[in-house]
Amino acid sequence: MSKQKISNDPDIFCEIVREYGPTVRAWLSRHIWDHDTVNELAQETFVAAWSSLDRYDGTSNLGAWLTGIARNRLRNHLRSKYRRNSAM
Repeated sequence: MSKQKISNDPDIFCEIVREYGPTVRAWLSRHIWDHDTVNELAQETFVAAWSSLDRYDGTSNLGAWLTGIARNRLRNHLRSKYRRNSAM
């Protein structure tokens, strides 16, 4: 699937979400047990991916790229949670 085709077609991106959604959720589930948080972070991952498709060069593995975004979303979530707990 070419980068141009992904960035210009929401239907293609929906197929990507269907194909890689379970993988992203499984990866997040290994790090967070709360199902709602996993779903929220997965959704944030795909929103961020859609917003940054112009940075995806098409040469790397799409699943690895999405997992990298999920990793960053998880890291931000954990930092925020730690700050909230430390403030109390």
